[in-house]
Parts: sequence; C-alpha cells; structure tokens
Amino acid sequence: SNWREYEYGGSLENRARFLMEIIENVRKKCGPRFPIEVRISSTEFPDLTPGAPNGITVEESCQLAELLDGKIEILHCSVGNSYYPELSRLGHPSMFEPHGVNVKYAAEIRKHVSKTLIACVGGLSTPEEMEEIIASGKADICAIGRALIADPDIARKSRLGQDEDIRPCLRCSTCLASMTDQHILKCSVNPIMGRELENQNAPLPTTPKKVLVVGGGPGGMAAAQFCAERGHKVTLYEKDDKLGGTINFAKYATFKWSLDDYMNYRIHMMDKLGIDVRLGVEATPEMIKAEHYDVVMAALGSSNIILPIEGKDDPRVICAVDTFGNADKIGQKVVVIGGGEVGCEAALYLAMECGKDVAIIEMMDRIAATSAYAQELALYDRVPKYCELHLSSPVTRITPTQVGYKDPETGEEKFLDADTVVFASGRKALENEAEKFRFCAPKFFKIGDCLKASNVRNANRTAYDAAAQI
Repeated sequence: SNWREYEYGGSLENRARFLMEIIENVRKKCGPRFPIEVRISSTEFPDLTPGAPNGITVEESCQLAELLDGKIEILHCSVGNSYYPELSRLGHPSMFEPHGVNVKYAAEIRKHVSKTLIACVGGLSTPEEMEEIIASGKADICAIGRALIADPDIARKSRLGQDEDIRPCLRCSTCLASMTDQHILKCSVNPIMGRELENQNAPLPTTPKKVLVVGGGPGGMAAAQFCAERGHKVTLYEKDDKLGGTINFAKYATFKWSLDDYMNYRIHMMDKLGIDVRLGVEATPEMIKAEHYDVVMAALGSSNIILPIEGKDDPRVICAVDTFGNADKIGQKVVVIGGGEVGCEAALYLAMECGKDVAIIEMMDRIAATSAYAQELALYDRVPKYCELHLSSPVTRITPTQVGYKDPETGEEKFLDADTVVFASGRKALENEAEKFRFCAPKFFKIGDCLKASNVRNANRTAYDAAAQI
C-alpha cells in the first residue's frame, strides 16, 4: 500500500525508514533497558489478493528482520492484514485451519536474526503445542489471544500441571465478531467475558443447596459445574448413556475437534468436582419430588425442525447432526436443505472428509447468515470449493430420487438428484417438556437450548446466570 516515490517509498530500506526512525526515537527517549516489541505481518499473501499485488512477502520480512535485529527485543510475527477479508481470515485462523498454521513464517524469519527474540501467533491453544514450538526452535515466544479469552488462567493452570482444567478455545470467532458488531468482548465458553465488573464481587451462597440438573448436554454440564464450584451439592440426570448431548458429533469432524476438547473438559470437571452423574436415567416429576431438591435446572435441549414439505417423511431424509459418524449409511449424492452454519458444517464434513457429492439449497441469498463474521468468511472460503450451492432457492418437494427447488431467476421448479436428504433447517426449544419440572422444587430454571435454541455461548451464559442466583 506504500506507493511513495521519495525517501519513504520504493526500496525495502526506504519503506522501512519510518519504522526504523520510530524505534530509534523510542530508544533515545526510553533508554537501552526499555523493551521494544514490533509486530509485523510475515506475509500478506500477494498471490491470494489480486487487488494488492505488492503485498509483503516472507522474503521481504526476512530482510526487515535483519534490519531490526539487535535494535528491538521482540519481533512478533503475524500474517495478513485487515483490509482484505481473505487476509483477515488468515490472520485469525478459524477452526478449519490447523493449530499454529502461521508458525512456519515466524520460523523462517527466526533464521535471519541472532539478537532479537521471535514471537509467533496463530490459533495456538494448548501448552503442549507451545512447548513443542519453543523446544523445536521455531520461535522463542508463543503469543496467544483467543485462548486467554476462553480461559484467562491458562498459564497458571499449565504451570501447576492442571492442563486438563484448561477451558478450551473453540476458535469460533465469537470474540472477534462481538468486538466488531457490539464493541464488547464476548466468548462462547467464558460466560463472564465482557462483564467482569458485575461478576467480580458476586456473593457466594451461605448455605449449600441440593441441586438437580436434568440433561447432560453443554448447558447441563456447564450448570452442574458452575453450581458445584459455588459449593452446592449437585446431581445430574442424563437419559442417554453418555454426556455431551448434541455436541457429541464433534468427535467425527476434524475441524470440530476443539469443540470435542471442550466437551471432554466439561466431562473431566464433572468428575473432578464430585458431581453425582446418573447416566441412562430419564427424569420424571415424581422421581424429582421424591428426592426433595432445593433447585431444579432443566437443560433438555432442542429438537430438529423438519419443514412441512412434500416428501419430508421419506426414509432417505435425516437431520444434520445425524450425518456425523454415519457416512457408511449415507448415499453418494447428498442434498442439504439449509445453508446456515450447521448445514454448511454438515455439508463440509460429508464432502471434505467422506468424499460425498454434496449440494446445499438455501432460501436466503447467502450462507451462514447468522454466523460470526470470521466464521462466515471461513465457510465462504470452503463451501463453494467442495459443495454445489443454490441460493435464494426455496425447496418445493422431496421425491423418491430428487429434491425440487424454485429457480431464483426463472421461478421454474428444478431438481437435484439425491440418495440422501439432510435437513438443516434449525432447531426448536423443548420448552414445554422442560416446564414439566417447574414445580418440582422451590427454585426452577430453564437453561440452554430448552430456553432458546441457540449455541454453546447461550448454553454457558444461561447456565452461569442461573447458578449465580443460587
């Protein structure tokens, strides 16, 4: 972006002149013992941005590192910039990118310095990852952002050997989106992020209560943990033979492994906090009343919404969450009805990891319309590469071999061949089912999806807020 033709433009030395003068002046004013850190983009991937053909390359960053060596203490190596969506996405790696995807650029730059420490960044989440980077000499310092938002105590827990207690970052980009849209920091897994002041002096209960949580999904597990951490005696009923609820699908898709780590973290905390978890138990009002609980929290979750269209009861029709781990039961040609985040992720799983031929039919004019901005960018980067897209196209019917939709340009009915049809048209809160437990104890709360069908952030937030009232 620097097109100057005088002494601050042209050659690398001239373009770096402004930076070098700033460093020289800071050093002059602050003295030799004052630590100076410079953050740069190791590369701006000029091959990915035709509109910016002169973006910085790794080779230029190595030359810049040589100019800076010994003049600063730390050279912090990121990538991309904020002016092009594809470069912003690479600078904040999504769940679809490997952890530490940008470390290789810092490692290359490190070869060109001898007096300056190199810091790397890029979706780093676990102490093991960071230990390996430093031990292998790829960088001297690992910088983390989103992982600290998810768990501000990550360093302390690691130092004490409590790695299993670290609350994992989902790399869902809720934090980035909330800062952009609402100018306040929010997090899917950390319910007090952005409202620390109102929670820092929250009073602890004077008398421990006997608490029952009905449902062992993300909301139920979070509620049980928060209540136990406040000193209450907690029991959890889950009708299935395992905890996790709808997020159990995460273990099957490589790009959702962070969510699987999060589920395992919650399960670990159930055990560590001594929560009485009863699997295979379907709660009834009579059963609960007989146990005389002080508080009942309903975390029953939500159910799939099946659109009332012709052919919806065809045996080839399944729901998005049921695609994961069931590739052998799904035909080669798949049509996904619904291009929201859930539909896109199911489609990518089937196309990228199962080798299916996948088409998405979405009635809106864009996919992932309600997703966080960075997540939307990540989906737009991948979905068109792996899936056939039909936007602004309402589904008309499901036949024994095809799915019909209305062409947005002609209004005619067109058809896609389908061996399997996947509904990803949203979920409905199990509100009425939860209401059965309202008068089973003096206090009652609905949390998570049975209050409002939403996401992990909603599950954590409602669970925390309910626990804080006990």
